[in-house]
Parts: sequence; C-alpha cells; structure tokens
Amino acid sequence: METSGTLPPPIGVDRAIQWNVSLKLAGSGVAEATRIRPDAIRGFLSREAWWKFVVTAESEVTEVLALAERFALPRARILLQPEAVRREELVERSPWVVEACKRHGFRFSPRLHVLLWGARRGGVMARKAVVLLSGGLDSATALAVARAEEYECFAMSFDYGQRHARELESAVKLAAALGARRHLTLRLDLRAIGGSALTDDLPVPRDGATRRSAKGIPVTYVPARNTIFLSHALAWPRCWGPTTSSSASTRSTTPAIPTAGPSYRGLRAPGESGHPGRRRGAQPLPRSRPSRHPDQGADRRPRL
Repeated sequence: METSGTLPPPIGVDRAIQWNVSLKLAGSGVAEATRIRPDAIRGFLSREAWWKFVVTAESEVTEVLALAERFALPRARILLQPEAVRREELVERSPWVVEACKRHGFRFSPRLHVLLWGARRGGVMARKAVVLLSGGLDSATALAVARAEEYECFAMSFDYGQRHARELESAVKLAAALGARRHLTLRLDLRAIGGSALTDDLPVPRDGATRRSAKGIPVTYVPARNTIFLSHALAWPRCWGPTTSSSASTRSTTPAIPTAGPSYRGLRAPGESGHPGRRRGAQPLPRSRPSRHPDQGADRRPRL
C-alpha cells in the first residue's frame, strides 16, 4: 500500500501489509510542515516500511540522506527513482541515480510502468483525446500537453463564419506539426445567431481596446460558442470508447466570458455538465501547470 506518509498507519490494520512511503522532497513545492510528519514517519518505521523518493538532482539525494539520518531510515529500504514520464527521460536520467544508489547503499527503482507504457495509464492501449484546436496560443498548448502525455490526439476546429481565417490556417499547421492523428474542421454558420463582433455587423475593437456590452461581456464573445464546440467534441468519438476531451482558455480573459471561466459547467468533471451525449468513461485532461505569456505578465493557465 502506497502513501505520502503524512498520516500514520491506521490502528488495527493487518501488520502483514507492505507500506511504501513516498515522502515528498522540498522540490515538490509543498511546505515541510505538511509533507514531513515525524509521528507518521515513526509509525511507518514500526511497520518496516519501504521509503521511496523521486529525485531530479544530487541536491535531492543529499536531502534524502538528511532525512535518513534524522529518522534513522534503514538505507537498504530506501528506493530512489528518477523523475520521468517518458521512456527517453527514464533512459537518460537513470544512470546517475543508479550511481547514487551504489554510493549510499540505497536501492534503485526502475519505474517499469514508464519503461513499458511511457505516460500512458491503464495498459498498452493508447489513450485517445479530442482537442478543440482553434489555431491560437491556448488550444495549441492544450494539444502540445496532450501529445507530451502520449495521447493519440484527434483535433477539431470550427469554421463558424468568423471574420478571420488566420487561426484556422494555423490550426492545420499545428495539427500536422504536433502529430494529431486526424484533424477535422466542421463548418457551422453562427452568423445566423449573430450577437458578436466576430459574426455580426459590429465593429471589432482595435489596438488592444476591449469593448463590452452593458453586462460587461466583451463584444467579441460569441454566444454559447464553447458549449457548441464541446458538444461536437463529445459527439465525435462516440464509437471509439472512453475518450478524453480537451479545451483551453486564458485566465486573464476568462472572467467576463460566460463559457470560459472556472464556473462554466462544460469545463468541469465528467458528468457535471449534464450533457446527454457524453459517453461513460470520458474524462477531461488534467489541468496543466501555469504558464506566462512572454509579452505580458498575466497568468495564462490553460484549462484542460
């Protein structure tokens, strides 16, 4: 049984259970008071636990040595693992970790699941993802994240009557460059609905200006566009089995957009959107780490 070791082993649990305690190091960004709980560690010591550490540098091996001395962790029961989610990373980073284990009397854990399946989970079958690809920065990031995690990606774009075609041209190039299995462009005429500077006879803001409606919504907002797009993303893979859907939005621009912020139900966990076309087993991609645009300080966090 694996645990982060922040709670002691439950009282009354069969002592025959093997405990693998994976303590987080300082590089995890978690405060020491949260990740290192002396009482819990001593409880697992009494259960002859194994101690697993994911290391990225020699400095973290030094940190493991300090913890081993502080809590009298038996070195023969300490496992070091290189940080890796892809095979090539595992092959590249393993040698120095092996040498560190040899020097300090630790054991090496080869992360066999990464060697066999890379970033894929649940077996040898490639996970599939539908990525809504507009051709802009955010959706390009969503596709790049999905490919980096070894999803088999099916990109979907929309020609919905928007005034410009530049992003659609970029979407074609991005799908090819990032290795999408297939790229589908659907044609929908949202000009019939109107209500947006992108699909109606309304002036488009220039020079970085942002015009808003009386409700504070940007005039470039296309009514329910993301909901319409996500509906098609959910419908496309119906015959494939469990599939992931992915979209992305920019945090600095989402608060005023009804179908882009964190409160938008279409971006929540499976089943919460209430969409009747959603197949059982479909999952959203995990959210990526924050990233910053090189030309502005606003936090641009793709919502996947």
